[in-house]
This record gives sequence, C-alpha cells and structure tokens, in this order.
Amino acid sequence: MGCSRQYCKYCGEELIHRDNRKLFESSSSLGAILRREGPSEISLCDIDACIRKQSCNVLRIIEHKQPTANLGNQQQKNLLQLERAFAVAIKAGILDPRSGIFVLRGKVLGSANGRREVDFNGPQILCSSNGSEIQEFHKREELYSWLNCGTNWTPRKGKARVEYLK
Repeated sequence: MGCSRQYCKYCGEELIHRDNRKLFESSSSLGAILRREGPSEISLCDIDACIRKQSCNVLRIIEHKQPTANLGNQQQKNLLQLERAFAVAIKAGILDPRSGIFVLRGKVLGSANGRREVDFNGPQILCSSNGSEIQEFHKREELYSWLNCGTNWTPRKGKARVEYLK
C-alpha cells in the first residue's frame, strides 16, 4: 500500500522520505513545484552534492544512492550531459582533471543516538556516472580525503549551512 502524505503536527509542513521518495516528494520546494506543474518539455532531477575545492580548481558533482537503488532515467540523462560539459571544461583547462560527475553507492541509515541523524552504514563505493567502480571507501576519513583532494582537512564540527563556508 505504501505511505500516504503526512504533515508535521507542530508546524503543519509536509514531511518527506529522506531516501526512496515517492513521485510526489521532492527535497526541494522548487523541485516539488516543477514536478507538479512545470513544463513537461524539460528534464528535471536533483543532485545530492556539488563540491568545489577552489585551491586546486576541482569541481565534483556527486549523487548518492543506496546500494540497490538505480539512477532515474532523467537523472542518468542529465548527469551524462553534465559529464560532457565537464569534459569540455577539463579539456579547455577551466577545471582540474580530477573534476567530474560521480555516483557514490553505499548504505546510509538513520539513527537516534541522542538526536536524529543519518550516517554511513558500511562501505561507500565511488563510481563514474556510467557505473564503473573507481574506489571503495571503508572509513569516512578516506572519503573526506578524496573529496578534499588530499589528507590536509579539518572537520566541520556539526556546521549545517555548508554553502556559506569557505
């Protein structure tokens, strides 16, 4: 039968699934509006992370999937188009060759250890957008070092608004 739409009993906002969303759910208000009533001629997908390392000019787009989840049809097409654009930017020297479009596969689960949060639950496997395995991370520090293009990094310490941090 599945889950029906649910709303927060405190503020009245609609609740959504963090993973395995239904067709009517979007993590973005804009995404929800466009999915519901936007032009049918456009392709629409969300992306989990866009990471830029300014000091070495690396830009990485990462979509995270649970181990058995697949990219949606539109998501796959859009990521391949972005990959073509990245290839042009890398060839022109605009982006570092370590830049690219990636899919990170691995279990993430919610926990309620004092506060509700989500965390890795097992290895995270980095793949190219065409599905070829690139690297397997068994420790979060390995993943973070890859994201940072090196091991010289400092943890965020729980800061949530990452788009405003340098």
